[in-house]
Amino acid sequence: MRKTLEALYYGNINPTETPPQKNSRYWQLSKKADKAYDQVQQILTESQRLAFEEYVSLHLSAQAELEAEAFIRGFRLSSHIILEALIDGDFNDAVCTSE
Repeated sequence: MRKTLEALYYGNINPTETPPQKNSRYWQLSKKADKAYDQVQQILTESQRLAFEEYVSLHLSAQAELEAEAFIRGFRLSSHIILEALIDGDFNDAVCTSE
């Protein structure tokens, strides 16, 4: 536990730095989105391109906020489940003791 907490404290744990696996569903969708983005950029005027860039930037910011909230809710739920398992008497029945 101490090793994990130290790694977290020193910033050595960052799951978002792990790139998606090549040929994963996310990777494939990302490549398609990049291609579509490039196609749209080619047909826009300069003023349209600026407006589109603003839209994309705001949308990505909103998506990042949503992902952060989902992470927090998931972390809280898993913490709640772990605490419930530890507080509940059933956990002790599953642990082998030397008594």
